[in-house]
Amino acid sequence: MDLMISAFKTIGSTVLDVLPIALFLLAFQALVIRRALPNVKRMLAGFALVIVGLGLFLIGLEQALFPVGRHPSLRRACAKKRRMVWTRIALPCRG
Repeated sequence: MDLMISAFKTIGSTVLDVLPIALFLLAFQALVIRRALPNVKRMLAGFALVIVGLGLFLIGLEQALFPVGRHPSLRRACAKKRRMVWTRIALPCRG
């Protein structure tokens, strides 16, 4: 149940993150290019798929990669295996 709530929150925040970009592209299409949108249904379907894909990607990161940075024991285990270089590269990339 917690995963479902987390998924809905993540996808909701993804919509809020992608919406300004989509609005900018629509405004550019209308004001600069001045042509009607071709295949509006396909474009909306693609937009929905982008939202779902980004949401699932972020959920996967939260479940698999982010815990490595949160738990000191996991960080030490990576360091003991002489993978400190990869740990130092991967952890800052998590945002």
